[in-house]
This record gives sequence, structure tokens and C-alpha cells, in this order.
Amino acid sequence: MMGGWRCALPVLLIYVLSTAYVAARFVDGSPVDSNILSLLPETGNDPILAAAMRQAGNVASARIGLAVEGEDISSRRAAAQDLETELEKSGLFINSEADGRELYAYLFAHRTEQLCPADRVTLKADHATGVAIAEDAIRQWYGLFSAPDSRLLATDPLLLSMRLFQCTVLATLKGAGSDSAVLLSGRLTRSPFSLEVEDALDRVLSVWGEGHPGFSVARAGAVFDAGFGARQARQDISLISTLTTIAILALYLGMFRRLRPVLIAVCMVGAALATGVAATLLIFGTIHALALLFGAALVGMVVDYTTYYLVTGLGAEVRSRESRICQIFRPLTLGMMTSVGAFAVLWFFPITAFREIGVLGGVGLLAAWAGAIMVVPLVEGKPKPPGALARALSRIGDRFLGRSPRIMRWSGPVIAGGLLLLACFYGRTLDDVRRFQAPSAVLRAEEARVAALSGLRPGSRFFLVRGQNAEEATRNEERMMTQLGTARGRLIAASHIAPSMWQRGADREMIRTGLIDAQLPDLVRKLGAGNAAAYATVGQAAEAPLPKAVVWLRGQTMGQSWSIVPLPGDVVLPAVVPDATWQIVDPAAVYSRSMRRFRQFASLGLAAAFISTGLILLAVYRRWDALWLLGPCFLALIVALCVPPLLGMPVSFFSFMGAFLVIGAGVDYSIFQWEHGAEASWTRVGIMIAAGMTTLSIGLLGASGTYPVRAYGVTVAIGIILSLYLSSMMLEKPHRD
Repeated sequence: MMGGWRCALPVLLIYVLSTAYVAARFVDGSPVDSNILSLLPETGNDPILAAAMRQAGNVASARIGLAVEGEDISSRRAAAQDLETELEKSGLFINSEADGRELYAYLFAHRTEQLCPADRVTLKADHATGVAIAEDAIRQWYGLFSAPDSRLLATDPLLLSMRLFQCTVLATLKGAGSDSAVLLSGRLTRSPFSLEVEDALDRVLSVWGEGHPGFSVARAGAVFDAGFGARQARQDISLISTLTTIAILALYLGMFRRLRPVLIAVCMVGAALATGVAATLLIFGTIHALALLFGAALVGMVVDYTTYYLVTGLGAEVRSRESRICQIFRPLTLGMMTSVGAFAVLWFFPITAFREIGVLGGVGLLAAWAGAIMVVPLVEGKPKPPGALARALSRIGDRFLGRSPRIMRWSGPVIAGGLLLLACFYGRTLDDVRRFQAPSAVLRAEEARVAALSGLRPGSRFFLVRGQNAEEATRNEERMMTQLGTARGRLIAASHIAPSMWQRGADREMIRTGLIDAQLPDLVRKLGAGNAAAYATVGQAAEAPLPKAVVWLRGQTMGQSWSIVPLPGDVVLPAVVPDATWQIVDPAAVYSRSMRRFRQFASLGLAAAFISTGLILLAVYRRWDALWLLGPCFLALIVALCVPPLLGMPVSFFSFMGAFLVIGAGVDYSIFQWEHGAEASWTRVGIMIAAGMTTLSIGLLGASGTYPVRAYGVTVAIGIILSLYLSSMMLEKPHRD
């Protein structure tokens, strides 16, 4: 019995430790990642581009906007203040005003050494006399500023810091504000793709809504889209887990007519999946919602191994545990190896979520195999004779799987070839990442409302500027911004806030000669107040740390510096030609090109998977005719990949990912048919149950609203069903020892 309890105890210990580790991780805080970008391939050919895209995505996804509407303006302001207070109490939100204060402090410290681009033009136009700027300061002093701002008379009578703040921040807010709503904006202090953060925000908004029934709030931000996707995933997980569990309970009770096999199956599923999730968390630190959803779908495959052993106890003949284990050991082990090999292939694809699936599936199936061989035989108890359901399934198996479909010997390749040709001419592919997840209509409407009220139209595109060092990258950004003309006024660029040392030197000289020396004494005299030596103090710049707005927009990768300039969706750019130092990046287009490239690469990966599976079969059986085992799975894969696009579901990279699983699981059915031949009625019942459970659990993914999940599930369901049916082609071959 594979060593009895001496072998079973280490397996049980792994189960217990894995379950405890997973439970501890979820108790400490949800380790689930709901970031849709984890479903997209890495752009490894250009590390700087990849780093900039990650940075741009992180910066954009951390921002949220809220618009509070309802009742009169004073009530709205009070309700909005309550909401802001609750958000800040949660520790997840920092209002934009806090970042604005930090930015203003930095600009104030640097007020004597940098100018707005427009002020540079003004100083040059009036021959560095600064008359227009000085007159504008007088107008602001007499027209807008109140007593609390009088302290600027001693430190900044020319209001240079205010001019900097207006041109770097306020100028980018096109039409912000509304009489019908109070706008809140800010950033999250933690990842917006954490289920814990998404749930906490939902609770804050829900509690606030209950306490303010006369008001509504429109939401905008990646965290709300991620929360919508996560809720869909949890609903899918719940549905799949519930239906699969019910199916296992009903089928096992009907098949084995005892409660113990049901409990064994449920415990084995939980233990195997806990082991797979634990391994995933140990390697990656987090687990994507898609991988967790796949874990729920993997229930059907994990329970197969327990089923394969238990069905050997059916029948009139009473057999020893050792003989039953020997009966299934080789086909079960070989099937496990091919399945784990198929999951291992996912590790080599540059998509984090699929690497996690590869680890979860491979480790989970290995744990299920070890339990079926070493643990289940020891706790099974005494089997009962087969009941009505078992005998009925045996008759169905004998009818549909107990004879070789001779017509498929010649018609199968013809049908598969015809479908392949039709799919090539009439099928469609999908690589556009923007179509992967159906957005929430409610959230789209709310985002449009926030955009209409604020006048902000955030976009996903950005400028990427490169340089050998930070100074060179900043100078390149400044030259690029000059080419953009008036459009640069709508852009938030790090060089507007922290210019290059060269530009600082030029600005410092213009400020000294054109403003401080030429205009400050006369300004102080006209105001009748102020400090003529306000700008004499030096060294203030070192006191202000670099604001986050600059840190977020700059980076360094592999010794080279770069910066990003976000591009709002409503900015019209002049006709400029990018050079070697900067480019316009559209992340959706970059990811879509990568998806197309990896879809093509995945087709080659399928060929590699067939070759590796064939090598395993040759190594085990040491006969060339063992390659015949690949035939049914190959035909099933052709149909699974060609039929969906002909019916309106385009084929994509994710379809090919499902095909890898079909190879791993589909070959199992051929192996059992090859090993046990036409006389093994209960073996066919086992593979029917295995295929049915896999089709039920993973096939349910085909109902998901997320395209990658749906494509994966449909491909696997079609491939598994056909692999099962075509496995009877193996009956024409003689029994192999």
C-alpha cells in the first residue's frame, strides 16, 4: 500500500500545514489580487517601457474621484465633508488637497529659481524687465488676497510661488467645479487591487449612503472597476463551488451508497486545493482572483484521482487494496505527469495570473495524486456492491465508450481538417485587451458623470521620455514640452515642477535681474508694505522634499533614467514627430500587440506540449505505437479551437491556454482505455465521472462575463468531452501490460 501510514503521514502533514498557512494568510488580510493588468503579458523586450507602463498604471489606478449630489449646496458640502472624514478615518484615502499643500511647499521653496513656461516668454518679450508680472502681482494683492495671506508680503511679495502653483496644477483643471455637485478627489494609500481595500471602500460608501438618504455619489477610479470584477469572480467561484459540490455529493452517494466516500472526496478536494493555493502564495506572495476562480474550477479535476481509485472497488469481485492500487498506479501516475506537465508550460508564459494557475494546478494535482495513492486506500472502509446508478453508468459507458468508433478512423481527421480550414477563413481572433472584461454600465455612467462635472477626461496614453541620467531625461522632457506648444498647458510634467539644473540656472538669472532687482523695490513702494529683502535668503530649496507628484512621474531602469507625462483624453496634440528620446505610449495598443505575439507563440507551445507528452509516453511504454494515445486528444483540440470562432467567439491567447489543459487531462482517458481495454467496464465509469466533473467545473467558466475566463472554459469543456468520446479509439489496439 505504498508504505501504508509511513507514506501517508507526510502527505497528511503537508495537507494540514498548507491549510493552516492559507487560513492564516486570509485572516491577516486578503492576499487576492484583482488587477486586470495581471492578465496582460509583460513587455520584456523593452524593460524601460515595461517599467514606465507599470508606473503609469499604478499612478492612474490609485486616483479616485467622487461627486456628491442632492439637496441644497450647504447640505451637499456637509454631506461631502462627512464622506471625506469617513474615507480618511479608514486610512485608505488622502485628499488631493494634502498633495497640493506638499506641492505648494516645494514650489515656494524654489520660487527664486524656476519660472512657468509662459513667464519665460513674458520676461523675454519685455526685455527682462518683468513689468507685466509685477503688475499682475499688484492686481492680485488688491483684488483677491485676504488678510491671512498677508504673510506672503514678507516672504513672496511678487507671488512667484502662487504663479508656479497656478501654471503647474490649476491650469490643468479644465472647467473643474460644479454648482450641482461637490467633488472629492484623492488617492488611495494602498493597492486598489486588494479585495480588502475594495471591500473597505464599499463599506464606507454604503454606511455613508445609509446616513445620507437624500444624496447620491458618483464614483470614478480603477478601484471601483476592480471591485466590480472581483465581485463577479466571487460570484463565479460561489456558483462553481456550489454546483460542483452538489454534483459530487449526489454522484458519490448514488455511486458508492455510503457517506464515507463523499466525505473523503470533499476532504481530498479541500486538501489538494489548499496545497496548491499555499504553494502559489509562497511563490508569488498574492494570488489573482482569476487563479482563485480557476481553483474553484479545478475541483472537478482534483476529485478525479479519488474517483479513479474508488471505482476499482465496484463489482462483484472482492479485491485487495494492493491489487487495486496496482491496477491504477501506472495510468494514474502517467496521467498526473502529463497534466502537471501541461500546467508547467503555463509557467513559461509572461502572464502573472497564468503562472499562478500553473503552480496552483500542478501542485494541486500532484497533491491529489499522492492522496489518492497513499491516503484514500487507508481510510476508504469496506466498499458496497454497485447500486442502480453505478450499473446505469456502466451500461452507458459500455455503449458509448466500450466500442471503437470506427467511422472516426477516417472521418475524424477529415472533419478536423475541414473545421481548421473554415476557421482559418471565417474565424476571428481577439487580441484587443480593452474587450477582455465587460464593464459595469452603472460605473461607466458614474464615471461619465464625474468627468462632466469636473471637466477632467483622464486617458491611458502618456509620453515616455528617456535619458542616460536624470538631468538628461529632464532636459529631453523640457525640449519635448516646448515642441507641444499650447498643449503643454494641460499636461502635468515633472519638469514643470522640478526642472533641469540647466533650466534652473537660466530661470534664476531671469528672476534676479528681471524681477527681484528691477521690480521688487517699486512693488513694495506701491503696496506700501512688504519686504524688499524677501528673496535674499538662500538655501530654502533644500528644506522641501521632492513632492510625490514628481517621484511618481520619474524612474530609473537598468541604469537609464526616464519620465512619464500623462496625456488627458481630451488634449489635442499638434503635429509633432517623436525622436529617439521620447515617444507616445498607448498601453492598450502595446498590450494588444503582445497578446497577438503570444497567441502566435502559444500555438508553437501546443506543439511543444504534444512533443513533451509524446516523449513521456515513449519513456513509459517504450513502444512507438504509444504515440497513438495522442490522436484522440489532437482531434479534440482541433475541434475545440475551431468551433468557437465559427460560432462567434473569437480565438485568443486564452483559448490556447485552455488547450494546454485539454492535453494534460484528455490524454488521461486514452491512457486508461489503452491500459484496461474493452473489458474494463468500471474503468470507463471512472473516466466518465472524471470527464463529467472536469467539464462541469471548468466548463462553468464559459458563463463568466470576463472574456479570458470564458474562452478558457469553453475550450476546455469542448476538448474534454471530445477527448473522452474519442478515447474509445484506443480499444482497437491490443491490451498493453
